[in-house]
Amino acid sequence: LSLPVAPVHLRGVEQITQTARRLASAGAPVASAVDLGLCDPLPPAAGIDDLIVPEGVCYKITTSTSAAYKGIHVVGTLAIDTSASTALAPVHISITAEYIFVEGVFHIETADDDIVPSATSRVEITLVEPADAGIDSFVIESRKAPPAFEPESVGVKAFVVYGGQLSVHALPAACPAWTRVQDVITEPAAQPLTVPAPVEVSPACPDPALTFAPVRTSFEDASERSGWYTDSSGALTLDASTGDAADGSAYASVTGRTKRWGGYLMHDIPTACLVAGERYHFVAKVRTRNEADGRFDTTACALGSNRCVTASIVSPSASDEWLGRSTQQIDAGWLEITDQFEFSAETIAADPSVTLRFYNPEGGETIEVDYVRLERAPPSAYPAPAPSTCAQLAANGEMDLDEFFTWPWYASGGSIGVIDTGGARGRALRSTGRTRSWHGPNQAIGALGCLQPGVTLAISALVRLPSDAACTLAPGAPGADRSSCARIELRTAGGTIGTKYDAIASQTEFAPGAWNRVEGTYTLREWHDAALIESALLRLQVRDDGASAWAEWDSVTVAFVHGPVRTLVLDAAVSPCWAPGAELLITSNTLLWSDARVAIVESVDVSGGSARVRLDRSIDKPTTLADSADFATEVALLERNVVIQGALDALDAQKIGGHLMVMKTSAPQAMHGVLLRRMGQQGRLGRYPAHMHLCGPSPGTVLSRNLVRSSHQRCFVIHGTDETEVNDNVAFETHGHCFMLEDGGEIGNTFARNLGASTMRVDQLIRAEETDDDPSTFWITNPDNTWLDNVAAGSASTGFWFEMRTRVREPTRGLWLPDNYNPKTIPLRKFARNVAHSNSNDGLQTYPGAGYTPTPPAAEPHAVGARFEAMRSYRNRGAGMFFHNSAYLEVSGGVFADNDRGIDVDRAHTCRIDGTGDEGVVRVLGVSELYQAQLGALGSLGHSSRSHCYGPTADPVVGVQLHQQNSGASSKLGTWLGGVRFERLTDADTGCVGARALSVDDEVQGLFDVRTATGALSWAPADMPTAQRVNLCKEFSTSEPEQPDVAIRDGDGSLVGGGGGFVVSDTARMTGLLGSACTSVAGACAAVCPDTCLRQIQYRTSSQIAPGTLLRLAVGDATVDVPAYVSYRVEDTPKETLIASTEQRDRAEFVAVVPAGVQVSASFVGTDGAPAWPLFVQSVAIDEPGACAAGAATDDVTLFVPALGGGAESCAWVANGDFETLDAASSLRVPSWWHDGGGVVLGAETRADGSTNHFGVSDERTSTGHGPVQWLDTRCWHAAEPGGVLTLRARAKLSGGSGGVPRCYSASHADCVRVELRVERSAAAGGGSAEVDFAAQVEHTPDGWNLVAGELELTAELLDGADAVRVLFEGPEGGVALALDDVMLSYTPPSPWAACPAPGGSLVQNGGFDEADTFGLPASWTSAALADQLVVAYAPEGNAYGRSYARSSDNHGPVQMLNPACWAEPVGTYAVRADVRLHAESGALADCLADGSSNCPRFELRVTTTGPSDGVETVHYFDAGSLHGVSTALGTGWDLLGGTLTIPPTSALAAALAGGETTTAVRLSIEEPEPGVEVHVDNVGLTKLPPAACPAVPTVGIVANGGFDDFDADGRPSAWEGRSGSRLLVAVDGARVAARSSGRASRSHGPLARLAEGCHGLHAGDSLIVHAWVKIDVPDGQTSACSESSSSHCIRCTRQSRDAGAAGSNYRSCGTQVTRQAGVWSLLEAQFTLQPDEADGSGEWYLYFEGPETHNDILIDDVWVGELSTLLDAAGSGVARR
Repeated sequence: LSLPVAPVHLRGVEQITQTARRLASAGAPVASAVDLGLCDPLPPAAGIDDLIVPEGVCYKITTSTSAAYKGIHVVGTLAIDTSASTALAPVHISITAEYIFVEGVFHIETADDDIVPSATSRVEITLVEPADAGIDSFVIESRKAPPAFEPESVGVKAFVVYGGQLSVHALPAACPAWTRVQDVITEPAAQPLTVPAPVEVSPACPDPALTFAPVRTSFEDASERSGWYTDSSGALTLDASTGDAADGSAYASVTGRTKRWGGYLMHDIPTACLVAGERYHFVAKVRTRNEADGRFDTTACALGSNRCVTASIVSPSASDEWLGRSTQQIDAGWLEITDQFEFSAETIAADPSVTLRFYNPEGGETIEVDYVRLERAPPSAYPAPAPSTCAQLAANGEMDLDEFFTWPWYASGGSIGVIDTGGARGRALRSTGRTRSWHGPNQAIGALGCLQPGVTLAISALVRLPSDAACTLAPGAPGADRSSCARIELRTAGGTIGTKYDAIASQTEFAPGAWNRVEGTYTLREWHDAALIESALLRLQVRDDGASAWAEWDSVTVAFVHGPVRTLVLDAAVSPCWAPGAELLITSNTLLWSDARVAIVESVDVSGGSARVRLDRSIDKPTTLADSADFATEVALLERNVVIQGALDALDAQKIGGHLMVMKTSAPQAMHGVLLRRMGQQGRLGRYPAHMHLCGPSPGTVLSRNLVRSSHQRCFVIHGTDETEVNDNVAFETHGHCFMLEDGGEIGNTFARNLGASTMRVDQLIRAEETDDDPSTFWITNPDNTWLDNVAAGSASTGFWFEMRTRVREPTRGLWLPDNYNPKTIPLRKFARNVAHSNSNDGLQTYPGAGYTPTPPAAEPHAVGARFEAMRSYRNRGAGMFFHNSAYLEVSGGVFADNDRGIDVDRAHTCRIDGTGDEGVVRVLGVSELYQAQLGALGSLGHSSRSHCYGPTADPVVGVQLHQQNSGASSKLGTWLGGVRFERLTDADTGCVGARALSVDDEVQGLFDVRTATGALSWAPADMPTAQRVNLCKEFSTSEPEQPDVAIRDGDGSLVGGGGGFVVSDTARMTGLLGSACTSVAGACAAVCPDTCLRQIQYRTSSQIAPGTLLRLAVGDATVDVPAYVSYRVEDTPKETLIASTEQRDRAEFVAVVPAGVQVSASFVGTDGAPAWPLFVQSVAIDEPGACAAGAATDDVTLFVPALGGGAESCAWVANGDFETLDAASSLRVPSWWHDGGGVVLGAETRADGSTNHFGVSDERTSTGHGPVQWLDTRCWHAAEPGGVLTLRARAKLSGGSGGVPRCYSASHADCVRVELRVERSAAAGGGSAEVDFAAQVEHTPDGWNLVAGELELTAELLDGADAVRVLFEGPEGGVALALDDVMLSYTPPSPWAACPAPGGSLVQNGGFDEADTFGLPASWTSAALADQLVVAYAPEGNAYGRSYARSSDNHGPVQMLNPACWAEPVGTYAVRADVRLHAESGALADCLADGSSNCPRFELRVTTTGPSDGVETVHYFDAGSLHGVSTALGTGWDLLGGTLTIPPTSALAAALAGGETTTAVRLSIEEPEPGVEVHVDNVGLTKLPPAACPAVPTVGIVANGGFDDFDADGRPSAWEGRSGSRLLVAVDGARVAARSSGRASRSHGPLARLAEGCHGLHAGDSLIVHAWVKIDVPDGQTSACSESSSSHCIRCTRQSRDAGAAGSNYRSCGTQVTRQAGVWSLLEAQFTLQPDEADGSGEWYLYFEGPETHNDILIDDVWVGELSTLLDAAGSGVARR
């Protein structure tokens, strides 16, 4: 099979790149169709463990096959084709394998006209757990030659395409994967119902009158008195008459009673006249009186006991049936006992009669009884016997069948009876004696066959409650448990369903004492199946726990509306392929994602251009396109004819299913119409149902019309892959994020028309940073992709989640995008017509995560970077759309309905809700009529879980919710709402208390942006009250009910009417400066200010202001006070922990809202009203240009700044530096201190004297940049002058860190405390900030207090324009606690430099280190770097010296800035010296001590000059000095660092000064030893030497001190120096006092004498003689090459001269030692002619000795240069003889 080569594009790491090259060279295949004629039948599976399809080979499977393999590895082509299947020859293919690897082509094709499910064509590929239990991952290895890729682990149950191609075409192209419900067809009513007729009694009944009325008497005549008797304990009178009988003129009375259990009034009832199971109604009038006094109010019953008249039925064979007891009797009135009950068949069969008995009052009290009735409903009480349907389930709802009987109603508690209302209403049902909410009329539904799931009933009734009833019609869903109001309940019971209580109607109005309506529409649930129900009751209730004395009911109806929904009307396109037997998903149309349903297709037919799909069961009526095009329910096909699945095995029980991965392969893949079932491996990285893994750009790859079901982890994962298409897929019952981009580096992919439902949480995360436990159906990490027409139809969390990060995750990061690529800022490519509904949180959200702030393509004020077009987001538990920590986002068109909040703009700036564009109006609905009706049909199921409004404590429904902003930047605006239509957002429409169209979040964040504006709004109803259009009352707070400082511009009056203006918080802060311009809106905490324009200024100050500090604004006599806002994160935090919180902000904010064009004065005041100053004030004008008057808001406000009261030197630069000022209200809070992360709390320790020392400690640090902070008073800062010096001293102590030891205490002293000064500049000064490190820790004692010190010379650049200055203590690594104490910051004004020394004096100040401050820091000296340390130390004898340690570089060491004025004429030679001692901190010898040369100390001089006009600075460097007399023992001896430093007239420095530049800085430093070596210094001197002069005595020639008799205390000979820094000291060699040159870094180094020109009348052309004695001193172990044959290594004399202005020097010989031998003194003598540049006095002239190897020293003595005659004259003096 010949296949073309596919390009494989992989970018990034070398390993992947190499793999890509191998794949490309191997010829990765591209194919969509396979010519089966070129393929061989698949060999039999018998005996084959692994199926290998070799390269170049094609196997086909076209007939029914069942095969099991260990593994399948396709290198060639494996083609599965069922398209030839027929009913007579079906093709069912089943393949199981532990893994499948594809390097070639894996092809599956079915017939294009297949139905789903197909009876003739099916392919199942099952991935099973390894037979070897020890295998937890397979390794894919290339079988191509050469191998196309390196082996890679791919886990278990793996289907992996690596370099190959998946080509699956398994669903007809015209077959939709999902569609929307167009309409439904309901079932007819159930079978007819015949109303039962009364049951006849047995002929054995002795009296037919007893058939329906076993007892009926008023004791009026003998017949009515017949059969009544008493026992021997009382006397019975049956014709008692006192003129007050209850009915008629007589009643029965039992007197002479002596005990409670005697003196009964009784009547026997023959059981032959009774009917078992029939409900009998009992009523009797009773009373009792005290026989002693004849009174009713002195009986035990009247006095509160339960000894009242009681009635019961007594059965000889069974327990008594208690009929009731009369209530407390206090007068002569008759009391009623009433009840309903049934006689059991057992009682009737066992007993010939039962007895009605009255008893219970105490002895001595009468029992008086009248009007006794025990009856069952007569035939007249039954409706006509004609058959009816299930159209009406409530019988006798009008209560008009009988004047006495309530059939079929009975009381569930208390009593009921028929009453005559006396008006047009006629009879009604009255319930009395209630003590519980469920007490009231009940009715059994005899026609259980009428109860079918899906039947919809319309319920209504009238109820009347007492005038004092406590019914509260708090809004709520129909069926809500409204307090003390009436409702109708359906109670069903059965053995398998238990007992269910469903509220099916609720009271909708309440007028005390009047008839009020109870109504609802209810759809029977799945438990309302007649096959499951044993009993069903209608219950009329008042939910007041029996508080109402009575309730009256009338006109009760429970009417059939329509039968169950069994048939869906769908798009006709489903009819050719959705077949009977297919499972369908019907998505939820409520707030609950779990309301999604699955049903099976019974039949499909086409009618009227639509498909009618009949289901195997009834379902809740879905929302249809006929109901609403916006909210129609989706229906998806849950079957495919090709299945790739994980086996249902032990691994699956652990949520380890199969996984399919296309790995590092950019060849086009095609997968159409596959069911991926039980795929994904929970908690395992990279194991997903469909996974494009690191494939790079993959144009042509299409995953479409597939189904992921029962996924253990995720669905369609695009990872490190670009330009794919994921279209028309369905995902159902999946775990974790579903359609997703994994790392945030994926771009150019398209997700279109995908449907996800029932997206569930995982139990096990892949790793902690993943968020699959808050799953989103569409998880979006890079917006540079396209999402069109997708549906998120129910997630346990979110529909669409833009979870942005600021960097792409590994391994995608850096593969092809820049390492600094920030997905959070990338514009949104395309997001249009997507739908989110039934999600437990938000429909779409940008939080949690980093938020989303796409950079707008244009730098315009209202430009946006992401546009969400025509989205529909409805019935989500949270917001329809939630923008958080985001910016530059636009909602363009769309519908947002039935959400808790339609659109929530939360801590997001510059957002737009725009319905004025091409996408049309933005519709925001509170609770749609459609959903309101749907909730009613759910009854109590529509209450709470499916409704936002479940009672008085429910959150109000809000259309658009805004938030306090916190940016305050001119480029960051508020929110714009334009072209928005608000509908059904009143309390009445939503059923929620406090519903509002526009609201502001309760969470106050300090600043509400006045640039928030509205325009072109519309309303339904059009007359929606202003208080529900915009409501600024807080939803939950009662202590501060209103939002404090909201201001919303009503651009055109469409928000609240009129011609526009502002709606503001109805607070004094917002309206106090506006006079009478504003009108309050009752109940809205808002005021309307027409024709007003407001501006805003944000003043930022230190957060460490005094409590109660206010910003006072004044216009004339009107003033308003604005409080400070510190941080929304901690405003509810206890004060004890406030300052310790790492969340606390550094600044307080005061927001001034002022009317435009009015002059306002502003000042800060304390609690006493006195002026206050909050250390610094930064002002930001927040005003949209052109919105109000010209100019900025700050132009209208004048801020008062209190006078300082002194100069900068008198300022208290640091407050509470000793931490002894405590907060009386908190034991933790540290006044005056803040932190930049890490917190700062008060610490304490006990001093040696027993007193307490307090200090501050930052103990929550997680970064080196965290630590305590103090703001400086900007008044002090502006009082300072350039050149002034800030000096800081503090003590710090560190603890904790990795291993418990801070790194600062390691040998390198890394990460010690440093102090940063940060200066922020005002916008007027150009903005920005400057950071300067100016102090550092200079001691390193573990567990102890260590000095922190530093100085900073202030410059005009730092001082000018500063509006905030802070000092930050930072540096130690995260996890180290930083304690701080004794912080002192002082200011020294600029002062003149010390006077320049007299000639010969040292230019160095405090060279002996005798001057130090109280912290031991030397005056005049600093370290080269802040991290380095320089302190004054003391020798045992008390001598002070400088100790430089913790040096981090070899060029660090002691530094002194010298007076620039002393360097106006720097040309010349300088003598430098210092006593030095070296000490290696590591304990090893320093290099300098080891070899005496390298890394030895040296002086460096830096001279800075500044140009006269351009101000450009130039630094000139000069080195000098070498170590003399190197010590041999480590750190035991002091060595001399000395030498000369020459600045020649030809130097760049001299030229710069000659050109007009000025010396502005001079820096002397001692440096060079390697880091870690301590440098101890003392007695530092820098002296300018006088110019070379002629010797005073002519006989000594022109070289001074040639005999080296004159030398200083260091042994350095006068008039001589070591060339180029080499050492030169006077030494004794035998009898000679000579000069020794050592430490020579070059053979050209050696003794040098500067000669004066023109001495003693010498002129050019004169002949001179050089005379000297020289010696080469060779150290032990070394040699010298000086010999007769190698004179170049002998000592030679060289003259160096240069005319002024010459480019270079001239070098001329002046002799070589005569004896060519080392180790002996030799004469060096030569004669030369004086040249012009050596005699004219205008240049430089030197004489030096050089030549020997650098390890050898040069000794010289008796150097003489002059004319021969002068030499001979000198012979007599003895000079030459030496």
